[in-house]
Amino acid sequence: MNASVNVVFLLTCHNRRDKTLACLERIFAQHYLPHVDARVVLVDDGSTDGTSAAVKTHYPSVHVVRGTGSLFWAGGMSLAMRKAREYGNATYYILLNDDTLLFEHALGDLLAGDAYAQSAYGSSGLLVGSTLDPESETFSYGGHALLKPHSYAVRDLPPNGRYQEAHFCNANILLLPAVVLERMGFFDPYYIHSIADFDYSYRVHKAGLPVLVLPNYLGTCTDDHRAPGTRHLKSFRKRLNYLYSSKGFAYREFMHFVRTHFPRKAFTTGMSLWFRALLPELWDLWKRPVKSNREAA
Repeated sequence: MNASVNVVFLLTCHNRRDKTLACLERIFAQHYLPHVDARVVLVDDGSTDGTSAAVKTHYPSVHVVRGTGSLFWAGGMSLAMRKAREYGNATYYILLNDDTLLFEHALGDLLAGDAYAQSAYGSSGLLVGSTLDPESETFSYGGHALLKPHSYAVRDLPPNGRYQEAHFCNANILLLPAVVLERMGFFDPYYIHSIADFDYSYRVHKAGLPVLVLPNYLGTCTDDHRAPGTRHLKSFRKRLNYLYSSKGFAYREFMHFVRTHFPRKAFTTGMSLWFRALLPELWDLWKRPVKSNREAA
């Protein structure tokens, strides 16, 4: 790969100054190749902890975009993408969570992954970087494969030393080639916070493009994606609010996802979300969690 390669890292943050700075430190510590030109676009969505000022002090080359304070993750990443495209053409975009710490070889592995995709599949696709939980040293985020064709239940795809085909992915570390973006567009604006990456990766998969988990881990990230549920909420109104909250069960967004991709599951999914939110004690008794499987929510 001798031609000049322009890479743009996309991040969004809110009141996590120290984590954001640590993430940026790892970006700028990457083993860059001579032909790679990298820059960073960061959406600071209304932080009040001095994140923007700290970033400008320590990393003045970062393009900081101020958000409204109500963008959440998907909205923030969409704004970051729009701004990145305004700043000029890129060969690749790398979506990165601001609480993810990259290993030094991550960028090189991602670029090598796209070369592999073009060679093995005849086209670029999504290249998924997996993360380890720093405490347990087990898989936290990355790629996932469907257990059944018409259900959104999935199994995790931890790195195993070879490329693996995925149906869904978390965008904690995700290489998005510009040619894929031009064909597929970006996130569905219906999604406010979560689910946008699952929806996007599945759309890419259904379009016949590869969604590949890289052979090795590319960084660390604490697994904090699990919704705590409503068991601790005593009032009906609070449980109802949590059902619809974008950081709770995200009922509207998740039902949109299910109706779009798994319409046969729409009715039972809607009923189970209401049951899980409003009667959590009975839910716990009825359906024990299965550690090896996950759902898209």
